[in-house]
Amino acid sequence: MSPDTFANRWHAGGASVRGANHARATLPNQDALRWLPAPGALICALSDGHGSDKCFRSDLGALLAVQTALTVIPDTLMEGVPAKAAALAERLPRIIVDAWRQAVECHLAEAPFTDAEWARLSAQAGDAAQPAGIPVQTQYLASLRPTAARATGGPMPEVEVNWGLAYGATFLLCVVTPEFILYAQLGDGDILLVSQDGTVARPRWQADPRLFANETTSLCMPEAWAEMRVDVQPIAAPNGEPADDVQPVPTPALILLATDGYANSFVDESAFVQVGSDLLAMVRADGFGAVCAGLPAWLEETSRLGSGDDITVGLVYRTPAETIAPTAALDQLCPVRQGSRPAPRAKHGHRMQAASRQQRASE
Repeated sequence: MSPDTFANRWHAGGASVRGANHARATLPNQDALRWLPAPGALICALSDGHGSDKCFRSDLGALLAVQTALTVIPDTLMEGVPAKAAALAERLPRIIVDAWRQAVECHLAEAPFTDAEWARLSAQAGDAAQPAGIPVQTQYLASLRPTAARATGGPMPEVEVNWGLAYGATFLLCVVTPEFILYAQLGDGDILLVSQDGTVARPRWQADPRLFANETTSLCMPEAWAEMRVDVQPIAAPNGEPADDVQPVPTPALILLATDGYANSFVDESAFVQVGSDLLAMVRADGFGAVCAGLPAWLEETSRLGSGDDITVGLVYRTPAETIAPTAALDQLCPVRQGSRPAPRAKHGHRMQAASRQQRASE
């Protein structure tokens, strides 16, 4: 597939909205979303800040996660080493986690924990709950501890020992190239793969039994790269031969990445999975740009009627070969940043509302 054909065939978009509960509590949106059409690749990354008392900078941690991913991944692909997708899948988690830690270190050096932040932790010190799966690290940045905290002994030894805990966040990733699609996930959230016929699947990795209720793995874990699940899906080469040493599977027509606030707004797993098929049908009927443009208002209502949490959705869409417009630009195909007309609600919106009401009634 030529670079021009690839760029015109794959498109990304999405939206991130502050949850209804966060709005009522005057808290910020602690999710982050970025996508990037890079040379020979399309990258979409999401992150969900933990938002607990000890993760008081998790909104920044989520933002740093997606920003650093979109910086280091194109550089890694441009290096050409490793050449094979399987080798990239092995190396990339460490590259992403190391880059995130370096970004957190730089931010903390420029903006050390303040006396006000430590005072809030002190007031909340009676809450012994720590996000599950986030053990402390051995690094101790005593020089960055505020004067008042040093004088008083300070609260929350977890944050003192594991400075990254304050920035703790999950991470979801999709990287599309002409040869393969790479999926990666650390912590909770969802990635749905929608085939041409509307069948919905997930990446080929084992479910993590630790991800239940509000427990999650995190970028701030000591060996977070080892906790990141990765799946590589080879794409058939133009001659029909596999582009890598693994037999290719049907390429998705639509890939959906979402933070856990989205799935938690549905009454059950089957109702959530149906979203993938519904979205593909909407994209085909009304266009990718219209669906992207309608996502913010749509997700705000989803949060209000459902989980109350922040919700972030990233979409990666493969245009059918027969409909590719060679001169089409990304902003023409995904005018979400240009304020185009809302996406139609249709049966997807009605289904979501019904599921949310059933869920709330059962609580």
